[in-house]
Amino acid sequence: MFQKSAIILLMGLSLALAASGQEKPPSDGSLLPFTDDTEGPLDPSCLTQIQGLPAPGLDARRGLAGGVERNLPTGRVLVRLTFAAADKAPEAQIVFDGGNAVLRDFVKKEVDDYRMPCLKPGDQPIKAVRLFVYPGSEPMRRLTQELSLVDVLKITRDLKAQSVRFDLNEMGCPFKIKFAPWQPYAPNAVREIGASDPRRASFLKWLRELPLNLPEQLMRTAAGEVSTVSVPCAVLDLT
Repeated sequence: MFQKSAIILLMGLSLALAASGQEKPPSDGSLLPFTDDTEGPLDPSCLTQIQGLPAPGLDARRGLAGGVERNLPTGRVLVRLTFAAADKAPEAQIVFDGGNAVLRDFVKKEVDDYRMPCLKPGDQPIKAVRLFVYPGSEPMRRLTQELSLVDVLKITRDLKAQSVRFDLNEMGCPFKIKFAPWQPYAPNAVREIGASDPRRASFLKWLRELPLNLPEQLMRTAAGEVSTVSVPCAVLDLT
């Protein structure tokens, strides 16, 4: 099978799965949006069954349609799944596919076979976010792993329209955050590194909603990839 990884996020708990079905340690390679769709803890027995789910794979010998395909597509697909019953396929919403209809259709077909056998009648639906990453034969381009706040501003779409002012001096500066681009398809993923500071809440919310101006070709492989952003002691005034 063509090797790739898949990340499933359920109720704030992330785990990595390989195409072979073997579990891998959680990785900071990707950071996903939509972390609070469902409240409450996930039943351990349910998690065990989820870990057994096979991740869709591409067969390099047969391609996607059973024929020879020498140039396998490179890209990633982010899908939101809603499980409403134990014996029914999940409702699947493709959030991001990078414009790659081949991968999109392939993932939709595969997740249609998923089930959530631990769901009991009357239970609230279980929502999940799963990211499928296909390296393919093209380079996996992404933002650099270390960014400054100025770097983030440089990739903002229509920065002049951002009429905001943040006194970073009052936010326990300097500090660092994890940042993964998803806009305009989903909120950017933003997470504090180290202790959380409630004074940063409005600033972090702004970063999640910040529209980005990245080429579509770059977003195909950069979406969700984590960079560390260094936030200095300064006043960010865009008014």
